[in-house]
Amino acid sequence: MGIDYKRLFHQLILALSRTLDIDEARKLNHGQRAAVLSYYLAQHLCPASLSTVYYSALLHDIGGIGLFDHIVHHPSPVEQAANPAIRVHPIVGAQIIGSIPNLEPCVPVILNHHERYDGHGYPGGKSREKISLEAQIVRAADAFDLFIRHTDNMNRDNILKAFEYKSGREISPALSEHTCGLICDDGIFSIISDDLAVNTKVKELNRELAGFELPWGMDVIGTLLEVFAQVIDTKHTYTAGHSQRVSKYSVHIGLAMELAHDDITKLKWSALIHDVGKVAVPRSILEGTTGLNAQELAIIRQHPKYTLEVLSCVDELQDLAHFGAYHHERWDGRGYPEGLKGEEIPLPSRIICIADAFDSLTSDRVYHKAIGTREALCKLSADGGAQFDPQVFDVAKQVLWSGVV
Repeated sequence: MGIDYKRLFHQLILALSRTLDIDEARKLNHGQRAAVLSYYLAQHLCPASLSTVYYSALLHDIGGIGLFDHIVHHPSPVEQAANPAIRVHPIVGAQIIGSIPNLEPCVPVILNHHERYDGHGYPGGKSREKISLEAQIVRAADAFDLFIRHTDNMNRDNILKAFEYKSGREISPALSEHTCGLICDDGIFSIISDDLAVNTKVKELNRELAGFELPWGMDVIGTLLEVFAQVIDTKHTYTAGHSQRVSKYSVHIGLAMELAHDDITKLKWSALIHDVGKVAVPRSILEGTTGLNAQELAIIRQHPKYTLEVLSCVDELQDLAHFGAYHHERWDGRGYPEGLKGEEIPLPSRIICIADAFDSLTSDRVYHKAIGTREALCKLSADGGAQFDPQVFDVAKQVLWSGVV
């Protein structure tokens, strides 16, 4: 495909971090800010672990994907310790990251990023030298973001006092001193305290850092995108497994159409992340049991644009974002977000559109119970000529009815 897979891998990690930090259309920038400050700290304290610290910070809260709201809304250590779901999120995060080839060095960092120097952290209650420097760095950067997010009078003096208080408690005295030194640096503080500057710096670091080498003979990108799909689907309770099923259906339809191997791969990848924009839609809308009003429908129809926005950093494979984002376009031109018609819609999007509709009907949702394959295909056939590419739909019906998926 002429793709720089290593570059694509690192761009997808950044896109995944962005997805974790979308909280009902609000872009929190929590992971990115923590990653930038962690990078500056690691430069001074453990330069050999620079990539490990940076990527661990980008993804440190991945284990919190099942929480009702983002973990930044639970800043109090007492509140965190009292919430079992929050206490286990480092363990869940370590398990998820451990499933991605070559991110193994990040596993202990993510597992221990809520341990405290005084032993009062979680999940293991470790203390002092039992906590790696890399994990302590991510702890300090995480605390920095939470502090500036939840203080009304954000200035350097207040932040310095907060880190002086954390010294010997939450983080080591040496790390507290280094963190305060960076906060006193005008150039660095102007970056880590500003969302736009943080976003710019993260893009720069993603280009410059060596990152991780990818093993030969493994679909590392596919594995990472499987995790991406898990994150997307866990954001809303009814969608568990949806993106993976849509990807599976899409691949089988593509194979029946005798698409080229590279096209099948792109189809698989784009189907896995076709719903990434839905993480920006409030749960109250997606999980409501009544019909949508005009305002709620308008919000729903914005989610493909969020897909494009989240994946804008993946310039190594930009058509991936468009294939996923256009899966709500209709053959008759009455779809969204662009109102594309007929063959103006990319072929992968036309395939994903059918697979998505089929899975929606054959899966339990809050607003309907799952129906069988026969009834689902009858329902889809009733509007097939308007919603779907007729030729693709003819192939899809045979594939879905055959049961090979």
